Amino acid sequence: MLTASALHKKYAKKKILNGIEWHVKKGVHALIGPEEAGKSTFMRILAGCERPSKGEVMINQTSLKNQPEEYRQRIGYLPQTFKADRSLTVEQFMHYAAVLKGIRYRKKRKAEIEYCLNQVQLMPFLKFKLKSLTEGMHQRVGIAQALINEPEILIIDEPTRYLDPIERAIFRHIITEYGKNKTVLLATNKISEIQDYYRSVTVMKDGECIYKGSPQPLIGRPRVRSLTNEEAEIDHYLTLIRSSGHV
Repeated sequence: MLTASALHKKYAKKKILNGIEWHVKKGVHALIGPEEAGKSTFMRILAGCERPSKGEVMINQTSLKNQPEEYRQRIGYLPQTFKADRSLTVEQFMHYAAVLKGIRYRKKRKAEIEYCLNQVQLMPFLKFKLKSLTEGMHQRVGIAQALINEPEILIIDEPTRYLDPIERAIFRHIITEYGKNKTVLLATNKISEIQDYYRSVTVMKDGECIYKGSPQPLIGRPRVRSLTNEEAEIDHYLTLIRSSGHV
């Protein structure tokens, strides 16, 4: 179980997260909210890349505060903006990522890299430089590095960014299979990306989790074209959820 307790985050005097209480178990879960809702900050904290101002995050009994290295070894993470040295080949970058994940022996790294690249259908591009790949392929490399060492928790921020329809289908297959035995958390600001196989959806707004529950009330909702931004659209759908008795 991945748990956040009384989680706060401030940058200078600006509150980004405001007392979040939240948990998820095995399965695929979505985190949705408008821009600047605090999603990416929340995910960076869950991934162990940032410390909260107050509060705690844990994987079962492993605490980010007290056991940071053990905690991070149990996480696979793809941030919203995936940065890598594009002069490297796919193979070189994946070896680098595997070393960071604690895989010391080259033979084991090679086997792990082959497995992860096959998952995203990029093994034929092993010797290609990252700068020669399309944006969608570059994103798939990011997904592959997050899969290294089969982490217990997989956290991916805006995973379908840059992916074409075929690549999205590949991604859906990966996470549905992965979520059978592990925990997957995906962030998006698009209601239309909510899927029926998600175990739960958490809606964030202004640094708080304002809904956590079944994805069913949000699935298949057409985009409301009269609403000009994600925040207004999410407010509209939350009103529908409440009126249907889901909140």
